[in-house]
Amino acid sequence: YIRKIKEMILAIKIEQVYTKNEILELYLNSVSFGHVEARQMWGIQKASEIIFGKDARDLELHESSLLVALLPAPNDRIPFRHPINAKKYRNLVLQNLFNQNFINENDYRLAIQTDIPKEPFLDKRKVTPYYVQYVEEELKKIDNINYKNGGLIIHSTIDSRIQNFLEDS
Repeated sequence: YIRKIKEMILAIKIEQVYTKNEILELYLNSVSFGHVEARQMWGIQKASEIIFGKDARDLELHESSLLVALLPAPNDRIPFRHPINAKKYRNLVLQNLFNQNFINENDYRLAIQTDIPKEPFLDKRKVTPYYVQYVEEELKKIDNINYKNGGLIIHSTIDSRIQNFLEDS
């Protein structure tokens, strides 16, 4: 009971400081959407990139509904491992949106007929994507460097031949 009372007080304080949209944004940017091939999807942006290959701002209704459907049980609803569950729960989210008049019948019908993705959009750099991601995060900390346009030579401690052998084993 004490924990629940503390949670209620915290919820009230959070609602006094942030709008509902800000709270939702904070939540969606910090929650886990599961993992795909050892790539953890923390936040809606990462999930959108891996599952749909696009920015979260560009998601369509059926895509954003699938991401919402992942939240209660992400690893049991990843479309590449559990396509039936993914489609079932995505359609349930869409049905709830329709029943509560957030979307019209035409949008609902079009969205439930859309196929779910069959393959993830993974970083084509097969070798240690987590390490490459770490290096990119470190490069972002350096002012006045645009590492995505090329021109940089980055030396690391990774030996791709050994790493490939380790990942295969």
